Amino acid sequence: MKASKNSACYDVYVDLTGTNYGSAIFIPSGQIRVVPTNLVFNIPEGFEIQIRSKSGYTSPGVIIQDVSNTLDFEKNSALQITVANLSFFNFLGICSDLI
Repeated sequence: MKASKNSACYDVYVDLTGTNYGSAIFIPSGQIRVVPTNLVFNIPEGFEIQIRSKSGYTSPGVIIQDVSNTLDFEKNSALQITVANLSFFNFLGICSDLI
C-alpha cells in the first residue's frame, strides 16, 4: 500500500497471521527479531525489489537491518524483515503496524 497516491514507494506492514507471535511482536531493547509480512512476490527475471527503512518512521532506534536488501526472481518465499531495537526502550509491534 502506498502512503499516498504520489508516494514513490510502497509501505510494508507486519502480518502475524499463522505465526506463534499472536497479535503483537515484542522486541526488547538491544534485541533483533525477524518480522513476517506474508508477502510473496513473483518478480520477473532481470527485475528487483529493494527493501529500505522508511524515512519518516516514528519509532526512534527501531531500524531495519541491512537496509540495502534486494529481492530478485530467485526469491520465492514470504518476505521477512529483520528489525533491530537499538533504543533504550522495549518495542511492541502490533499486527498490521507499518514496518
